Amino acid sequence: RSLCVKLEERFPRFFRSDLSTTTYLPGLRTRVQPYTEESDSRLLEVGGVDRPLIENEEGFHYAGLDIDERPTCYEVYDEFILQSVEQPIEGSFDVVFSTTVLEHVPDNRAAVRSIFGALAPGGQTFHYVPNKGHPYALVLRVVGNRAQRTILRLISAGKPVFGGYPTYFDHCTVKGMKRIFEEAGFEDVELTVYYSPTTYALTLVPAYVAMACMMQTCRTLGLDYFASGFIVSARRPAEN
Repeated sequence: RSLCVKLEERFPRFFRSDLSTTTYLPGLRTRVQPYTEESDSRLLEVGGVDRPLIENEEGFHYAGLDIDERPTCYEVYDEFILQSVEQPIEGSFDVVFSTTVLEHVPDNRAAVRSIFGALAPGGQTFHYVPNKGHPYALVLRVVGNRAQRTILRLISAGKPVFGGYPTYFDHCTVKGMKRIFEEAGFEDVELTVYYSPTTYALTLVPAYVAMACMMQTCRTLGLDYFASGFIVSARRPAEN
């Protein structure tokens, strides 16, 4: 792990380029942040449990939705909804967003329709989605989630383990996700694609270097099927 970190520091443009996973969270926050500055805006985060993407402040309504419930969920959000994103969501929101959630949803067509219904006319939605063709996703689909949790505990170096949830990667490709958002009625569907090795490979230097080489090659050739992930942005049409 220490050697991998040193390699990153020595060759930042190779391991942590401007399209690395180290920037997708800031990229997502940048898209959501303007809504926190608008008076009386309503935000809904899907799958944040009790770890919200942004800080809850006065001036906007911040709701959370998840299938997991903890006492702190009702402290970090103004409102917490306990249900699957695949089910119809009550309320009307100006923006709906999520981070590494849709790969865990069995039916993303239903989830996207639900998100569409939860948005006010003209509302925006933003989601970071891990890509099903990335080497990490391919390995995860082979070993399964039970083995994944065991491996994560071994390589976590004493840090909390938040991964290991069941994954389905339903339509979790650039083309697949764009298609189901457009089918649901969204407009201005745009995808920002990210290429980088997974941080889980930090514990094995050869794997980390090999994955970085692969990601740089895929980025150069535009092979988005093997990308690490993407942010999908879309807008519900304004209604007269």
